[in-house]
Amino acid sequence: MTQFDEVAVPDLENELFAPYWRGLKAGHIEVQCCTRCGTFQWPPLTICPVCHTATLDWVERQPMGKVFVWTTVHHPSAVGHPDVPYVVAVVELDDTPGVRVVGLLTGLSWHQVEAGMPVVATFPTAGQGQMNLILWTPREMAQEAGT
Repeated sequence: MTQFDEVAVPDLENELFAPYWRGLKAGHIEVQCCTRCGTFQWPPLTICPVCHTATLDWVERQPMGKVFVWTTVHHPSAVGHPDVPYVVAVVELDDTPGVRVVGLLTGLSWHQVEAGMPVVATFPTAGQGQMNLILWTPREMAQEAGT
């Protein structure tokens, strides 16, 4: 049994989000990109908010970014998540400015988190192996650990 086995599994076949979940399962982050104007977007939509075309591709992005904003969960609210307190961070991807992805932040105490902190993602299994999550770790700590 893994740490996140009891996490609730969303609809992994949802038309808009299925490519995202497949990407996490393959060990990378994917976001939508408009084939006409090149705008990246997250969360996924059926049309580009800039040029209004419906031709959108999914593009792999680097699993690195900087903490944009975060919150600390002090009261248990979801089955299968870490013991409280834990940090949920919104991270702006380094290679896709303006695109921000949510994940758990590990490797430090909640009071050590800072805006702009460089982080790197890993993709632990969850939901009894049906899916993967994003787990952000400070890059400095990941480099020291050799990951």
